[in-house]
Amino acid sequence: MRLARAQEAELYAETTRFGPAHDGRQRDLPLRSRQTDPDPELLPEIHRLVGGDEHAADADVASLAVEDFAVGALAAHTRIDGDPWVNALLEHEIFRTLLGDSKQRRACRRAVAFDPQSGPVVRSSPTVSRSVSLSRHFQGLGVALVSVGLAVVSVWVALPRPVTPGDPLPLPAMDRRRQALERAADHERARAAREQPLPYAVRLVGELVRRHGAAIATGDSATAALVRDDLADARRKALAAHGPEPLARLRAVQTELFLAALETYERTGERSVELDELAGNFVATGRRAGWIDESHRVLLTRDDLFVLYRLRWTDLVGALDHPVLGPTLADVRAYYAVLLRHPEGASPRARDAHRLASIAALSRRDPDFPADFARGVLLYRLGEPARAVEAFRRHLATRPDGPWSLRARNYLLASLAEAPSMD
Repeated sequence: MRLARAQEAELYAETTRFGPAHDGRQRDLPLRSRQTDPDPELLPEIHRLVGGDEHAADADVASLAVEDFAVGALAAHTRIDGDPWVNALLEHEIFRTLLGDSKQRRACRRAVAFDPQSGPVVRSSPTVSRSVSLSRHFQGLGVALVSVGLAVVSVWVALPRPVTPGDPLPLPAMDRRRQALERAADHERARAAREQPLPYAVRLVGELVRRHGAAIATGDSATAALVRDDLADARRKALAAHGPEPLARLRAVQTELFLAALETYERTGERSVELDELAGNFVATGRRAGWIDESHRVLLTRDDLFVLYRLRWTDLVGALDHPVLGPTLADVRAYYAVLLRHPEGASPRARDAHRLASIAALSRRDPDFPADFARGVLLYRLGEPARAVEAFRRHLATRPDGPWSLRARNYLLASLAEAPSMD
């Protein structure tokens, strides 16, 4: 906004108006050409800010862009047009922006004086200058205080302190994309097996899998042991005669049949012969482990069930170490992730004992899993703080800066407190 005054009526019909004299949108303070000379020290700033616009036949009206502190300093050393609008503009636009509190605003009003002959005059005020100077020193103080506070909190959080070991228990890293690709590949294998009959030696392996499941489901452990020996022999013969791909197709078919039989069980609540032959005592195990609730609803995901059955089938035929039929690292991680989340056992202590066994098996296949940290947590919960101390120390010795290091230090302090005789 600018205030323009013309000295000749033929140039402007209105003597005073609000609006840009050059039809732009820059807010300006016009100064009369007959003003007194400003402070010589401010001349460079005046020349930078002030421009000339022609408004009258015999004079130029200087214009001043409203630019924060430079305008305040300039106005404090320059006489302004004798017009009450200038006084209002100075008080409301410039100094209201530069200074915030009421004491500073009162200082600004005292800085704008009224001369009876020449009208409002802005004069230099030590109070205004000093207030502006002080306010500039405190700029950014709030941000600095927040930064210091965050730094203090970060240091406090990083300091080790005794914390009772508990959840969360670390789980192996999961490769969901790899799992999805493997399921898709197995689906194609099952389709191929249905379109083209499998060789007899391979079908014999499938028949023995069913006999073993039926024996387990009825509690006939002696028959189950004999059938398992036959399975290992049948698998060797099938591999020698036809290679691993037909056996992989057989496993894919029986995996899909197991999932379909389990869906039927969820709907009806009745175990079928198909489910017993393919999965043995899966329903009983699932109830103990919390995989199946009282309403026969299976709580595991399809991915969980897929990997559980595949590894059970592979172990049953004795092919865990086979380079093609054996599980990948992604399969092993997914399998033990299920067992760590949903271990067997009727009590918390029994479930933690099963978790310890799963961690021991997983650590042999997955070197990236923080096995010692997980052991320390479980041993502490099982009432063995001395062994927990050893586990946490092993973890910190091999992974001093890992993602579980801070928890390990805190848990170590808590374990030492429970085993005070240890250093």
